[in-house]
Amino acid sequence: MLRHPGAFNSICARRGRTCDPTLFRRTRRLASVATLSNHEIRLGQPLHGFTLKRQKHVPELQLTAYELQHDRTGAEYLHIDRDDKNNVFSIAFKTNPPDNTGVPHILEHTTLCGSEKYPIRDPFFKMLPRSLSNFMNAFTSSDHTSYPFATTNRQDFSNLLSVYLDATLNPLLKEHDFRQEGWRIGPKNPGQQQETQDSDDTLVFKGVVYNEMKGQMSDASYLYYIRFQDHIFPAINNSGGDPQKMTDLNYGDLKSFHAKNYHPSNAKLFTYGNMPLADHVAEISRRLDRFDSSQADRNIKVPINLSEGPLHLTVKGPTDPLVDKEMQYKTSTSWLMGDTSDMVESFALRIMSSLLLDGYGSPLYRALIESGLGPDWSPNTGYDSGGKVGIFSVGLNGVRKEDVPKVKEAIGSSLREIYETGFDDSKIDGLLHQAELALKHKTANFGMGIMQRLQPGWFNGSDPLDMLAWNETINAFKTNCAQEDYLKDLLDKYLLNENCLTFTMEPDENYGASLREEEDARLAKEIAGMTQSFGSETEARAELINQELQLIDVQSKAPTEDLSCLPSVHVQDVPRELERKPVRDSKVGDVKVQWREASTNGLTYFRAINALEGLPADLRILLPLFTDSLMRLGTKDKTMEQLEDLIKLKTGGIAVSYHSSTSPHDIFKATEGLSLSGYALDSNILAMYELLSTLIHETNFEGPEAESRVRELLQGTANGALGSIASAGHSYARRHAEAGLTPQGLLNEQIGGLTQVQRTASLASRPSSEGLSDIMAKLRAIQDFAVTNSPGFRMAITCGAESVSRNESALQGFLSTLDRSSKIPALDESRALDTNFGTKTFFSLPYQVYYSALALPTAPYTHISSAPLQILSQLLTHKHLHHEIREKGGAYGGGAYSRGLSGLFGFYSYRDPNPENTLKVINDAGCWARDKRWTDQDLEEAKLSVFQSVDAPESVSDEGMTRFLSGVDEDMEQRKREQLLDVKKEDVVEVAQKYLVEGMGRARVAVLGEDKELFKDSEGWETKRLQMAEGSGAQSLLGTRDEEYPVLERQPSYYNPLKTFTLAKGNQKHYQQQYGDMYFMRLAKIKPTVEALAHEEWKEFEVAGEKVRRVDRVLDVRQGELSWVAGTVYMDMPLKPNILDDISKDHWISAPPPREKYLSPTGEDQIMLEDESGRLRLVGTPLQLTMLVTGCIIAVMGTENANGDFDVVDLKVPDLPHQPQRWERDDTSAAISNGTGSKKRKSDSGPTRPEGGKIAIVSGLGISSDQGDTLTLDLLMEYLLGEACAPSEQSSVSKISRLIIAGNSISEGTLLATREDEKKASKKYGYDSTAYNPAPTARLDDFLATLLPSMPITLLPGETDPANVSLPQQPIHTAMFPRSRNYSAQPGSVEPGWFDSVTNPWEGDVDGWRILANCGQPIDDVFKYVEGDERLEMMEQLLRWRCGAPTAPDTLWCYPFQEKDPFVVEECPHVFFVGNQPSYDTTVIEGPAAQTVRLICVPKFRETGEIVLLDTDTLEPEIVKFHVYEGQQS
Repeated sequence: MLRHPGAFNSICARRGRTCDPTLFRRTRRLASVATLSNHEIRLGQPLHGFTLKRQKHVPELQLTAYELQHDRTGAEYLHIDRDDKNNVFSIAFKTNPPDNTGVPHILEHTTLCGSEKYPIRDPFFKMLPRSLSNFMNAFTSSDHTSYPFATTNRQDFSNLLSVYLDATLNPLLKEHDFRQEGWRIGPKNPGQQQETQDSDDTLVFKGVVYNEMKGQMSDASYLYYIRFQDHIFPAINNSGGDPQKMTDLNYGDLKSFHAKNYHPSNAKLFTYGNMPLADHVAEISRRLDRFDSSQADRNIKVPINLSEGPLHLTVKGPTDPLVDKEMQYKTSTSWLMGDTSDMVESFALRIMSSLLLDGYGSPLYRALIESGLGPDWSPNTGYDSGGKVGIFSVGLNGVRKEDVPKVKEAIGSSLREIYETGFDDSKIDGLLHQAELALKHKTANFGMGIMQRLQPGWFNGSDPLDMLAWNETINAFKTNCAQEDYLKDLLDKYLLNENCLTFTMEPDENYGASLREEEDARLAKEIAGMTQSFGSETEARAELINQELQLIDVQSKAPTEDLSCLPSVHVQDVPRELERKPVRDSKVGDVKVQWREASTNGLTYFRAINALEGLPADLRILLPLFTDSLMRLGTKDKTMEQLEDLIKLKTGGIAVSYHSSTSPHDIFKATEGLSLSGYALDSNILAMYELLSTLIHETNFEGPEAESRVRELLQGTANGALGSIASAGHSYARRHAEAGLTPQGLLNEQIGGLTQVQRTASLASRPSSEGLSDIMAKLRAIQDFAVTNSPGFRMAITCGAESVSRNESALQGFLSTLDRSSKIPALDESRALDTNFGTKTFFSLPYQVYYSALALPTAPYTHISSAPLQILSQLLTHKHLHHEIREKGGAYGGGAYSRGLSGLFGFYSYRDPNPENTLKVINDAGCWARDKRWTDQDLEEAKLSVFQSVDAPESVSDEGMTRFLSGVDEDMEQRKREQLLDVKKEDVVEVAQKYLVEGMGRARVAVLGEDKELFKDSEGWETKRLQMAEGSGAQSLLGTRDEEYPVLERQPSYYNPLKTFTLAKGNQKHYQQQYGDMYFMRLAKIKPTVEALAHEEWKEFEVAGEKVRRVDRVLDVRQGELSWVAGTVYMDMPLKPNILDDISKDHWISAPPPREKYLSPTGEDQIMLEDESGRLRLVGTPLQLTMLVTGCIIAVMGTENANGDFDVVDLKVPDLPHQPQRWERDDTSAAISNGTGSKKRKSDSGPTRPEGGKIAIVSGLGISSDQGDTLTLDLLMEYLLGEACAPSEQSSVSKISRLIIAGNSISEGTLLATREDEKKASKKYGYDSTAYNPAPTARLDDFLATLLPSMPITLLPGETDPANVSLPQQPIHTAMFPRSRNYSAQPGSVEPGWFDSVTNPWEGDVDGWRILANCGQPIDDVFKYVEGDERLEMMEQLLRWRCGAPTAPDTLWCYPFQEKDPFVVEECPHVFFVGNQPSYDTTVIEGPAAQTVRLICVPKFRETGEIVLLDTDTLEPEIVKFHVYEGQQS
């Protein structure tokens, strides 16, 4: 990982910051006091080859520091002893870069690719899942390289220490690792050459670091900073590497640089925590003793000399499409400061920098940004103390060309004015107060922060013990400040002169094109050089391809290599019990308060959330602007400068931000609101609450000044947006991919995704003449309801037990300042936002690399699948995706994630040169995981990876926050913990199949990067561009305000229903027949098929020389004789319904409740095989492994035992029948109607087919007479009509070509009075209107009639609908639908109507596909016969039995057919769906003759709010969910 300290220091001056992070944020983590008795060593005493040079106790940081030196090599070692279980190690080397090839950075990567003790590929990455560390990484800084880790586990510390020391001191540094991590030339997609004919042998530059730095250089802010460093600090080359120079580096240079610099004599070691120093020293010394002393380039580099007067430099850079084209310049002025080893002066300069730059009231902010010279600070702004000589810079982004010289003038003028007026003592006190709180604030990663703070100075001559002496430095500063004009003198000494560098970057519209041209020319030059060496370009190309294939071979062997040499901790080291941190609940007034009482060093941490229900998207997207405005505008009585001073003097910081969270029980339920937070000394909590109340309620959004400040905020945010995306593009891609999947995903995208970026850029570019009056009005509207004392308001307090009563009193006062409630206004947002998040979206951005993400919905936090999904994400990342995307694909990063709370699973790649290959790997990942033979070690490593974050140390301020923010309490966490520990291999395979294979059709993809042919609309991709202005020509994420909307037409599906289940009319229908004839018809029809299968399978079968023989009838079976026979299964189950039940009901005797299962708990159930001759009882193991119910036809092989039972050895079912080709029936019908009498050949030109659309399938509408159940139905209707969609989404909805309603449209019991009601009612004669309720059918009729003008509808009756009860249910008579019947077919017509009321079951062809459907009764009845609830398996068996209702007529009412059993499946469907199931599920099954069937369980809409959309091109289904928020229960 590349790190430049100056880039971090520069952040200190960002607008709105209240303090310098380099001043305070690195020294804010505390634990309890360390005891010196742990280490009984004295100064000068040798210890395992080290000598203790110095030690220092620092009481304010509650630590003791020990400085040691290795006697043999001179390696420096700093140990910090502190009672903190989160122990830290780092080894770092001085690595002055000799050039701009990035050799330190590439070496950082390659050292981790294998070592002498661990000679495997990438031991660093393979240790990630074998560790419980909470931090593992490596950093290349400007002049040093460090390798740190942190862990709370003692064995883990020892393991990682061994790996880190061997990796850095004894790396293998193989040439193929240099080529993989550094750079090489190779074919773009070498894998394709081996796997397909579509080879792409285009030669390109490749390499992980090469692509990482191309991504870095795509960030205009980083580019400005690094070019600035190149000129002010030429002695320090670009350690990360410039891609234009990186290809000058060769393998020999890399090895030479390691030998020279990675030596103990050039190393600085660091340990921290509560583990014994002696143990560390013994292991470290053992590794160092093999080395002798050595010389390295330890020179401390310094910047250029500016004493000769002002220096002006200008370079070219890229343009920013999100910023006004007239505001594309970046410029800054820099001065050299003093020696950073002077701790007191350096601290004073940081204080001075904060006084000059931090906050909206700072003098330089007012002079530069508030004056309109630019919207935001330049990347190098602030005091950089990372080198030997400090550098102070002030500059701006987004400057107009004519204003560039004015920036330097304004800086000088402002500094001179400050010198005249001096610095305000109260502002200095505020900064020192922040320092005090920073010392008290307990955080979990204090040791890592100390290490990162010390290393830059330590490598540049500063004394680490002096840097730790916090109070000594502050006290010395206070003493100096007591002398008059101390800070003014420093200002005069360093800044009031012309010894400065003014550095400017001017925009070049051709910058990106120039980079590509330069790379192409450089590549051609490299290839020409190889051509000269090999004699011809063909041979040179062949060699490069061969080298690539050799690398692929090495990479391909890595996943299967023996890793036994690597150490590991184990899952048994993970405690099964959660470490609980109890909280309690109370109320202050009517507001719920969560209390966490803990040791907080006298601090109180406050958090509150005000839930916002029914928030319009047009207001939601302005919430980030609203929260920023609260910290910018000030009130009518106080300026923001005054408020900032109070915040610094009285608190450790306060904030207002957006909050949203997914329900842990349902991923389609999310809550949102505004969050308040802050912390302060217990003595200042009243002031903290008063400041929060003031900011929320008194911020002044009125007047032109407020509008001007809001414009500043918008322009400043837009100015840095492109750089933010470049540094975290995969996160933006992920948010956009998730936005179309769940409510939480949509909220995250609108608040922090590309939608938010686009809206901000759009508003920032509005002409001043147009104004922001509409935005200001909305901000005022938000202020009215932002925080109220309402039922949706809740609070959380973390404090010491001694300050509880003080906080309760303060909270009462705070709540009294809040309004009781305020209604959220409903806005017309139909054209405000584009909420069409397509399945494949590409964003064209000026980056040299790509960022991609794929996301899909899975299961909520409490679901049993959540834990194995988390394990699966780690398995995929470490066992597959890292190898494919990073090692072979060349991306800087890639992996999988599963966020348990949001219920989303996803994949990503970061700084990726080859997104096409990445997406292919991702799309195949589910099948790979399903088919992978996972080992126990694989599972153990994945669990360890998960628990690295689950058990990571937690700051005291975060304790209890999971419960408060998300509703996940410790009992739920404990259950999840146990589930994670108990995940099995089969669980991983199951969720991979269910969610990643079967669920891939619901996935959404987003890719960011430069235009490519792959991402064109014609290929299924929608291309979008982030743009500056509202209403510009390119398609953006926001709708324009006055655009014309196209008229969309819906193409109906091609529909050809069958009459398979239609009964004869009137007196042709008879019920006098016996039902037994049905079984014989079924047996006669299916038996030949199953016998043929059995004969083919068993014809050569023999046991002990005895061949199996076929018998014709079950009664022909002979005892002891190996034979096989076919027949009908009959389940003899005592709990099945019988005639006595019917008699009891007829005589009005109270009948027993219906049974959920017929299975006998005492094992009395028996399986019989029968035919016309008799019955035979079946026994044997195969019967337990096969699903069987009454009525299915099977063949069994075995012998009759002494008990007269047939002991089954094997059995056969008929399996899937012949499957017609798509359009086969339609083409045949067309041929006959044309008089040809034969099918068309494939070569014949057939009729024009409609474009593939989507079939919407819904069941269980459950319409009742209750008015309260219609809202969700209305949402469904509006969605199908396109009225509930943004204009861009209407195009997708218009592809719905037919609606199929699969039964139970009417709620049970709403049409007719019950028999109990009839008994109680008095006898009436004639028509009794009370016996029938027409409201439900009228509502169904209204629903249908509203939709029918827009789409055709097929209506199946269900169990609760007004149709006959026995199967097959006949169509609901159209007389029930006076409005909709006009759309049905005319009597006698052979063509189906637009409204087609059909049978249940139903069979027909839609867009050429054969579809078989029923409304749930056959599956619900089969469910009673079998164990478990695997509905898809039951559906599969119906097809393999070739019987759509096998239990009819035994336990399922049906018509007594005499001539033909229509339930026999004679042709295999392409789609089989069943309505009214408990939940949605789907899979694809295959038959012996390559038949494939899509199975779909359609859930009950009334209970789930879900409908299924089936794509008629791919037969891939997706779910659309509708939900009505019903409020929170108190």
